[in-house]
Amino acid sequence: NGTVGQRLATIKVEAGGGERVGLLLGGGGAIEIVVDPSDTGAHGGRQRIGERMVRGRLPRMFRAALALVMLALSACAAPQQDAQATPTDLTADVTVLAGKGAEKRTEPWMRQGKIILFSDGTVLADLGPTVNGRTRPGQARVLYQRQVRQMWDLAKSLGFATPEQANFDGNPDALEPADGELLYVLTFSAGQQRWNFVRRFPVDQGPDEATGQWVKAMAQAAFLRELPADQDLPIRYDFGPDPYAWFKKPGA
Repeated sequence: NGTVGQRLATIKVEAGGGERVGLLLGGGGAIEIVVDPSDTGAHGGRQRIGERMVRGRLPRMFRAALALVMLALSACAAPQQDAQATPTDLTADVTVLAGKGAEKRTEPWMRQGKIILFSDGTVLADLGPTVNGRTRPGQARVLYQRQVRQMWDLAKSLGFATPEQANFDGNPDALEPADGELLYVLTFSAGQQRWNFVRRFPVDQGPDEATGQWVKAMAQAAFLRELPADQDLPIRYDFGPDPYAWFKKPGA
């Protein structure tokens, strides 16, 4: 294979009027065809090369060499992208919405929130009752490329990497969970395609195995932790039977 900027072949034919004609063919490498001015007028007739008129007939050796050059160019074509490789434009998005009565779950994969993974390893994440499908979370972490490949391999094994298996082609931002329901929206983007999976589950049942495994992996990638069961309880301090006793005068 030739490399860009390297002369792969030089083919000489005659020129007219003392001119030197060069023809550069693009491809896997650079090929220069030179018409030598010193051989002007050796042959009669005209032959068009590209957009230039050159006096003389193209000899058979020239045509054979040109065919070999084009064959070499075809051999230098860019290799096809590995279908098993991680897409360079991959985006994986998880949105969890909790309906009324489903907000008290403490597991990060069952709490209302949003997680986004980009192909460069950047992970965005946020949890809370105000998060929705249009939220753009802050950065939580950056994965190594081997970890991004592991995430994509997991998505493929769970059936989420195939656009044909997606079950929703509408606007996922318009979806709302019902009372006591958890709504999962899994969105993937790669190869100029975008596809969505929508899952709904009662809060006491939780997601199916594939959805739960993927959302758990995304939550772990974002370093999200399970909340303690009493995280919403008020903090109480024991100041004794009379919290104002310290301010009172003795004997009062």
